[in-house]
Amino acid sequence: MKLVDRIQRLQTLDAGSASQAEVRAALDELRRVRGWASQLEARLTRRAERLAESEAAIDPTDLLSRSSKGSRRDADKRRRRAETLDSAPSLESELGRGRISDEHVDAMTNAAGRVDDEAQRAELFASEHELAQRAVASTPGQFARHLGRVIDRLGADAGLERSERQRTLASLSHGIDESTGMGFIRADLHPDDYQKVKGRLEAEIVARAKRGDTRDRRRIGADALVDLVCGARAESTPPPEVSIHIDRRTLVGGLHDQSLCEYVDGTPLPVDTVRRHACTAHLIPIVLDG
Repeated sequence: MKLVDRIQRLQTLDAGSASQAEVRAALDELRRVRGWASQLEARLTRRAERLAESEAAIDPTDLLSRSSKGSRRDADKRRRRAETLDSAPSLESELGRGRISDEHVDAMTNAAGRVDDEAQRAELFASEHELAQRAVASTPGQFARHLGRVIDRLGADAGLERSERQRTLASLSHGIDESTGMGFIRADLHPDDYQKVKGRLEAEIVARAKRGDTRDRRRIGADALVDLVCGARAESTPPPEVSIHIDRRTLVGGLHDQSLCEYVDGTPLPVDTVRRHACTAHLIPIVLDG
C-alpha cells in the first residue's frame, strides 16, 4: 500500500468510535507512517550535515532544533541516530518500512558508542544486516540486550579494562542555569556507582509516595536527593548496593546466544565485572524449569 493511501485511511478514521479491529489496523498504519517519517528525517539530517561542511553559516544542530521546536540535546540525539543509519542501511530500510522503531536505532547508537576500538566498531556494523533482522524480531529492550552480548563477544578480553577505564572518567559538575536561575548538578558515574545511587533514590521516591506525597516523581526525587546528600532522615531502607541478573552458564562458562548478563534495569555489563562482584556479593539463586 502506498504511503498516501495509509495517510488517507488515518485521516478518515473516527478514532472516537473505532472498533478494536480498526484501532489495531490504524496503529499498524501509524507505525508504518512514523517509520517512513523517521527515515526521511535521518536523510534530511545527513543532508544538513553535508551542507554545513560547505556553508559555514549553517549550524545543523541549530537547524534541527529550530525546525522541530525541540532542544539542542534532542537534535544531537537525532544527529547520532542519522549517523548510525548511514552506517547501517539495513536498519534504515527496516525503519522506513515501519518494522522497527527509533528506539531500536537508538539501541544500536548506544551500543556503537560503547565500542572504543575502531576495528571492533567496524566488525559490529559489518553485521548490520543480521542485526536488522534481530531488531525486527525483538523489542527495543531485547535488541539492546542482544547488542550488549555482541559487544561483549567482540571485546571479551577488554571488558574489565573498559570497566576500570570508566572509573577514571567519573566526574561531577554543577552550576546555575542562567535561563532559569535554577541550580544544576550533573554526575557522570561508573555503571556500578550509578546503579547504587539510582537504587537509593528510587527506593526513597517510592517510600515517600507511599507515605502520601502525590507530587511528580521528578519533584519528589529532587527533594530526596537534597535530603540524602545533606544527611536528613530517609524514609526508606537502603536497597542492595548493586543488583545483577546473570545465568549460571554465562557466569561459569562465558557468553552464549541466550546469555543474561545485566544490571537489574536491563543495562548490560561485562561478564568479568559480574565475576568480580560475585567474589564478595550475596548471591540469590533462581531456579527456572526445575
